Amino acid sequence: MILLFINSYTQQKSKFPQGAWQLVSWKHLSGDTIDSQFPGDYTGSDIVIFSEQHLLSVGRFKKDTTYIDNYVGAKYTLDGNHFEETILYFPKTEQVGYVMKQILELRNDTLIKTYPVDDNWEIVKRNYYIEKYIRLK
Repeated sequence: MILLFINSYTQQKSKFPQGAWQLVSWKHLSGDTIDSQFPGDYTGSDIVIFSEQHLLSVGRFKKDTTYIDNYVGAKYTLDGNHFEETILYFPKTEQVGYVMKQILELRNDTLIKTYPVDDNWEIVKRNYYIEKYIRLK
């Protein structure tokens, strides 16, 4: 009985990628050429919060004197490192309903998202992004 009581109060470890993550860098690439990057060309911040099946990303960036507000609400599925995000909320309403395939990696406390990928889960090298996040406590 005591073991049952103790086990009922032990904290469950959260499932990857559930939790809150702070963006630390991103790169937009064409082949091997960096087109733009954060930090560098842009300043600002972004946080993404994952629940079991949904995510919410909110941030603001600045390039020169122009501000770019970023927000995304989406439903997602994860199979291994194959991540599919269906956009529910986005500033460009024509993107709502779009399904974006991504590769998700976890390296220690760093989450790495690479996208877009094709139907064979290969990175579309002519125009792609690599984003890195650290887990918030």
